[in-house]
Amino acid sequence: MKLLPSLDYRFQTERTAEEICMILKSVTISEDRFFPVSRQGEFTGRINDSEFRLVSNIRNRNSFLPVIKGTMQALGNQTEICIQMRMHPLVSVFMMTWMCGVLFFFLTGILQICVEGILSALPLLCSTALMMTFAQILMRACFYLPAKKSLQRIEELLETVYIKGGR
Repeated sequence: MKLLPSLDYRFQTERTAEEICMILKSVTISEDRFFPVSRQGEFTGRINDSEFRLVSNIRNRNSFLPVIKGTMQALGNQTEICIQMRMHPLVSVFMMTWMCGVLFFFLTGILQICVEGILSALPLLCSTALMMTFAQILMRACFYLPAKKSLQRIEELLETVYIKGGR
């Protein structure tokens, strides 16, 4: 099991890279603007000739929303799209720091078992286990649900032909 949620996906479409760029640009608000004028796009991001970086455009806040990075490669009469979904790097650093702190207190509880016995360490061990479980459930639920929805929408827009990599 990975500590931080992520999703890698690869598929092919019969559309060209130029068509893919046009389709994605039609549903994307450029991230170049500091304050977007319109919230009508499905995604916010940047799209180039052979790659894109998107984030779902939602009305509420979700720090765990996946950052979608994709690359396009021509393969004969088809285009292969490789997608990587990760949390924002600052959110990843924050969550790793939080989980390392929780791990420190868990190890302190293990040491406390050796010195004072299990009854004195039980509250510390239980609270750290609950905090780690809460962090994992929160990250995974808030990452994978929007990630799968975004991936499904991208596949729908690009009319996927052949799926190479699984979810």
